[in-house]
Amino acid sequence: MKSKKQVKPNPPSSKIPGQGQAADLAECEAENKNHEAHAATQDARIEKAEARTEQAEMRTKQARVRTEQAEARTEQAKTRTEHAETRSEQAETRVAHEIRASELSYRRLFEAAKDGILILEADTGQISDVNPFLTNMLGFSHDELVDTPIWELGPFKDIVSNKAKFEQLQEEGYVRHENLPLETRDGRKIAVEFVSNVYPAGEHNVIQCNVRDITARKRTEEMQLRLTAIVNSSDDAIIGKTLEGIITSWNPGAEKLFGYSAAEALGQQMLMLFPPERVAEEPEILARIARGESMRHFETVRVGKDGKRIDVSVTLSPIIDSDHKIIGVSTIARDISERKKAEVALRASEERYRTALDNILESCQLIGLDWRYLYLNAAAAIQNRRPNEELLNRKMTESWPGIETSGVFMLLRRCMEERIAVQKETEFSFPDGSKGWFDVRSQPVPEGIFVLSIDITERRQAEEEIKRLNTDLEQRVVMRTAQLEAANKELESFSYSVSHDLRAPLRAIDGFSQAVQEDFGALLPEEGQRYLKTIREGAQRMGALIDDLLTFSRLSRLPLTRSAVNTNELVRALVADMCPPAQCDYVEIKVDDLPPSQADPALLKQVWINLISNALKYTSLRKGARIEIGAEKTNGATTWFVRDNGTGFDMRYADKLFGVFQRLHRAEEYEGTGVGLAIVRRVVQRHGGRAWADAELNRGATFFFTLAGDPEV
Repeated sequence: MKSKKQVKPNPPSSKIPGQGQAADLAECEAENKNHEAHAATQDARIEKAEARTEQAEMRTKQARVRTEQAEARTEQAKTRTEHAETRSEQAETRVAHEIRASELSYRRLFEAAKDGILILEADTGQISDVNPFLTNMLGFSHDELVDTPIWELGPFKDIVSNKAKFEQLQEEGYVRHENLPLETRDGRKIAVEFVSNVYPAGEHNVIQCNVRDITARKRTEEMQLRLTAIVNSSDDAIIGKTLEGIITSWNPGAEKLFGYSAAEALGQQMLMLFPPERVAEEPEILARIARGESMRHFETVRVGKDGKRIDVSVTLSPIIDSDHKIIGVSTIARDISERKKAEVALRASEERYRTALDNILESCQLIGLDWRYLYLNAAAAIQNRRPNEELLNRKMTESWPGIETSGVFMLLRRCMEERIAVQKETEFSFPDGSKGWFDVRSQPVPEGIFVLSIDITERRQAEEEIKRLNTDLEQRVVMRTAQLEAANKELESFSYSVSHDLRAPLRAIDGFSQAVQEDFGALLPEEGQRYLKTIREGAQRMGALIDDLLTFSRLSRLPLTRSAVNTNELVRALVADMCPPAQCDYVEIKVDDLPPSQADPALLKQVWINLISNALKYTSLRKGARIEIGAEKTNGATTWFVRDNGTGFDMRYADKLFGVFQRLHRAEEYEGTGVGLAIVRRVVQRHGGRAWADAELNRGATFFFTLAGDPEV
């Protein structure tokens, strides 16, 4: 509050009144003014002091407030400190929980990882941990792996074969193996990607080895390589393109087919291979592929680099990425130009064959799987006895009511159902009651069955007539056989008569002639003795001729008994008997190693006797005579021969050699009856063989024969 101003009294003036009243008054006024100015100054000071007091009081109040606030903040700071300590404790707790959660999460990841993980002590190389994936991969248990140095573990010996390599890993801190072969516990071979890293774990280092099984990937890569090799080695053009028709791949087959190199084709529009009239195909192809469709064996025309048009069969399919999205088109084009030419030639050939079928004499019918007639030629109309137009596209059962029970239909049904070729001669009854015989052959074809038939009605009628004639002939044969048997009996009687009735007079003539010659020879002149000698020689020749005739006649009646014959022994024994060394010093006889034969031993012996005696006879006048007996293989059969260098004969008369009483030399030169070779031929023929000769006059002859059933040489 402001204090009241106190007015001090003016001091008494020393001046005289009146004289200086004006001056005094002026001085008083001046003093008043000074007093007023001084009072004003004092008032101002007082007001300032009061203002300062008020401000001091205000500051005191503010200081008191600030003190209160500071005290409050101090309390708050204490509270915050307490809260911070609480939060710090909570944070430590959370960190501990997070560490444990992190460790648990890592453990879960470690155990759930789809790659093998191996943890090693960096100092010792011992395995401290291994995840389940690796134990399953290798076939070892967790306990078998842990605490084992890695270089002692079988699967990893090739990776870390000694401590030196382990030390190298420690120094470098990183090792990577691509496509590393490992062997599991059960001996299975796998390929892995092996990566090792050294990193700190607390106060020491550990090594983490990641092992990834890439066996499936390697198989995929190998398959891709094989597929690439197949694509590159394929003669077909294999082309990849985008959905916009831009070429992205081009194999050697495409280069060979179209003439463009890969460098020329890649990045170009596929339309460069389209002739103008085929350009419209490309948008449709791309649209269908974009819808996920495929196009197989689409036949079209493309153009090569040289402008040549190429007939191709194209297979197109979508190229799909890993997200199952269609990203392009795979095109496989095969050159079918030659096939097209072949098809044209085939059509022409089919037309020729159809023309031929239309005009052949046999009936040709094509019957579908539903038994409808699909094709009939002109001969079929003749055999069916009705126009082809009535049968075409109609079922057989509709065209021929009741045919199901006929032999023809049962034959065709077997061919249709069993899909096998069939053939049979069968009779068919036509609707008008007439009948015919047909040789029916049928075989399955894709359309159904193809039937070829021949009208054998006339042949069957002829066969029936032949059967009738054969029956008559058989009756005649029976009659003739009876007559022949009677004739044979008469011949036997004649042979008996010859052997007895003719031999007796001949023996008498020879005997009495010999007696006259011995008893009265000295009394007879030389001419008489010559006559007796001639009589005796004639009688003896006649006797020999009768013996040969009887032998020849018996050959047709004697039974033939075949057995194994040791030809070597037989021929060598005959040569020794017929030509002892003392009597045959004029001839050299060579007997080859002869194979065995199947024949009647007695009859075969007669053949060899006749041929050997024939050779001896006709070499008797030859100096340096030589006879060779042997056998050779001819057309798979054994051919026996007797060869000599004797007189020989003119081949113009060879056909007479084997006839009865046929001789090519005079009896005065060489004795004989002319029956010996006839006997040879008869015996050989009865054995199913044949006999023949080859000779040259004065150069010798060779006689050959075969026997049916002989083993090969």
